[in-house]
Amino acid sequence: MGEDLLTSGREYSDNTARLVDDEIGRILREQEQRAHDVLTQHRKGLTLVAEALLEHETIDGATVARLIQTALDDAVVIADTPATSGD
Repeated sequence: MGEDLLTSGREYSDNTARLVDDEIGRILREQEQRAHDVLTQHRKGLTLVAEALLEHETIDGATVARLIQTALDDAVVIADTPATSGD
């Protein structure tokens, strides 16, 4: 009784273990890239928050939201600005 709960050996093949390890590795790599992309995309907002924290030591959620929105608004203005040509 309870023998199944106390077994320490795995109940799957080496091939299954390899497949699980490969899939876990793939998921971790994808999510690391996703985190990198999000941080890169929002770098300006993160920089604004970091600078505010260095200056004030603490800031509230409304300030964080305002700083992030400022960075997003700046990014939209830059993206909407037509490129000038050297004509």
